[in-house]
Amino acid sequence: WHVCGPRGVGFVSGPMPTKVPSVLFVLSPNGQQKCAGEYTLVENQTANGYPLWKQSGGTSWIYAGLNGMWIVGGPDVKEKGFQCSFGSIFCKVLHHGTPPHKVDGTWWRLSGE
Repeated sequence: WHVCGPRGVGFVSGPMPTKVPSVLFVLSPNGQQKCAGEYTLVENQTANGYPLWKQSGGTSWIYAGLNGMWIVGGPDVKEKGFQCSFGSIFCKVLHHGTPPHKVDGTWWRLSGE
């Protein structure tokens, strides 16, 4: 699967850059298609100190898990106030403040649709 930012493909400990993309696109053709689509930055809200993106017309979120990884999770993570590390798609590389579309690592997905 690929996560496409405004200028590229894809998604260290430090502060998040002041400029983060307002929109991210997630493609997952081989599974977890429910997570695919456009994600819009949620203004004035963070998850574990990092920006948060909501799936347009869907129920998924791109958030920073407590484990330091970027994760695509469903409504259950919102119910937990993002105080978790659950999701259907995730990057195994710790982000250390790098936004999702810039993390240099492999993204993984759970089995299923």
